[in-house]
Amino acid sequence: MFKAEKIIPTFLVLSVISAIVMVVILGNSIIHRGTAKTTLHPKIFSQEKVLTATAEEYCKAMKKNLSEFDLVGIHGGNLGNLIARRPKNTEVIVSYGSADDNYYGTALVPKRKS
Repeated sequence: MFKAEKIIPTFLVLSVISAIVMVVILGNSIIHRGTAKTTLHPKIFSQEKVLTATAEEYCKAMKKNLSEFDLVGIHGGNLGNLIARRPKNTEVIVSYGSADDNYYGTALVPKRKS
């Protein structure tokens, strides 16, 4: 017969995988519907662009100057919400972290050239 010790962890893992797949496939449209302050951008923003590296580390690695960017702090209840709240034209989100179920980071937005 089936043992509960094996079924429950397997069920939890499958539930988490299903949730991740839904977020990736459906994007922000379903998760953030009705969030008043969220600005949704139709362009896909990959989770690979959410980094724990600092702005300085990112710029050094990419051979760019920090002065080329506007830095905008963003917060969200989860990673999907954080991504949805990013400013338009965000190149990358750096200094990503979480505390007390609140995700945060700094959006690097290229400055407009005059």
